[in-house]
Amino acid sequence: MKSLKRSSGKSLKIIVDTNIIFSAILFPEGNENRLFTLADEGKLEIIICDYVLDETIAVLKRKDIDPNLMLDFLDTFRNIQIIDISEPEDEEILRAVKVVTDEKDRPVFIFARRMIYDDENVYLVSGDKDLRTGMVKKDLKGRSITTGELLKKIGN
Repeated sequence: MKSLKRSSGKSLKIIVDTNIIFSAILFPEGNENRLFTLADEGKLEIIICDYVLDETIAVLKRKDIDPNLMLDFLDTFRNIQIIDISEPEDEEILRAVKVVTDEKDRPVFIFARRMIYDDENVYLVSGDKDLRTGMVKKDLKGRSITTGELLKKIGN
């Protein structure tokens, strides 16, 4: 699966992690849900790697929430891309091990790093402190931010 939705190609692109999707689903009036609304309005594009989808499904199941809720939620918005994360190379794994303490966050870091180094308009938006440490921010060119920081940056 290369892409779930067509993107506009013109807007700011954000990679979201599991906690952003989970919060957006559970708190419809919250800032994380606002990100999806902004994407629907064409003001930004949301990028989700397949690893994050799988992790979100696992979290929902663990909390006895139907995983179809996430699929239904994502299906209501435009400007969302789901991208398969390819197998990381040895040097990417070594870098992730040095920079990210939580093993479960390393695939997200590797994916974000690839995307950020490929496109200057890409940011990683996360509520996970392990993905926003000084080392991670430095390695991701300062483009690992919270939802609040992103909303402030774009004036929403």
